[in-house]
Amino acid sequence: MDIGAIRKDRIRALLKGIETGDPASVAVVDERKYIQHNPQTREGSEGLAALFSRLSKTNPRVNIVRAFADGDFVFSHTEYDFATRRIGFEVFRFEGEHAVEHWDNIQPRRGPNPSGHSMVDGPTELTDPDLRESNRGLPARSSKRS
Repeated sequence: MDIGAIRKDRIRALLKGIETGDPASVAVVDERKYIQHNPQTREGSEGLAALFSRLSKTNPRVNIVRAFADGDFVFSHTEYDFATRRIGFEVFRFEGEHAVEHWDNIQPRRGPNPSGHSMVDGPTELTDPDLRESNRGLPARSSKRS
């Protein structure tokens, strides 16, 4: 198994730990270096363990829709049910086997957009890994609307 697959599996286990409150799920975090960019969560694995313990008491559901690894980063797109349904996009930066940095954007789930797409539909598996490098050179699409 390659390092990217191992890292994705460890992030999946971390996020599923929200359901159980299992403090072992946060072992992927290097608490000496971990930088948490969500101001509502304390730094390091102790902060995550405390958060997961608190959240697990609300019977949360965590559905990881997709996860991708690219170099030192793992990206996850997740449906959360914390009494209200939310969608999260999370980025974890790794050094070796441990996550050392985390960013997230979690927002309420909304219905389909004007084109009929949900917040989580679309491909869930990488189908063209041979295009990874050429895709990096593509310009970002404009988000301008008329």
